Amino acid sequence: MSEKLICVGAITRPHGVRGEVCVEWYAEDPSFLDGALYAEIPGRAACRMKALRYRAHKGGLLVFFDGIATRDDAESLRGATLWIERSALPPLPEGEAYVEDLLGRSVVLTDGTPAGILHHIEMPAGQMVWALHTDEYETLFPARKEFIVSLGDPIILDPPEGLLEVCKTPLRH
Repeated sequence: MSEKLICVGAITRPHGVRGEVCVEWYAEDPSFLDGALYAEIPGRAACRMKALRYRAHKGGLLVFFDGIATRDDAESLRGATLWIERSALPPLPEGEAYVEDLLGRSVVLTDGTPAGILHHIEMPAGQMVWALHTDEYETLFPARKEFIVSLGDPIILDPPEGLLEVCKTPLRH
């Protein structure tokens, strides 16, 4: 399989005794479970999985997979990550981007001042925070629409004065 895969969730634990698992779901749309799905299981080779049915549960999903019929079967999936092919993602409206496409991009302010590279994204308390890295600092930037001018390459920001300085911490090398 040569196509790029995108992580859409992780299996956290069994649920019940008939093979159902709890899934922390990263995508907005659970219907990705209806298509080609791959599981990367700790200590084993990645494999193709087929979701038989799923339902919402406590902010995540409960899923029955083909071939997983007991609690022990479900336990063997604990910690697995779930992946879909990039081509399965729908096109986005103008001005939106997938996180995967933003990582590694340069970030600048409206005046061209470099702010760093988008290293990773965190979601504390459901709020998106971008971790911008320079050689010396990490800046945790609140990724709010009113501060983002463009998601192009480079990403252009217009934060309130002083915000980036307040959110900056030295990187330990």
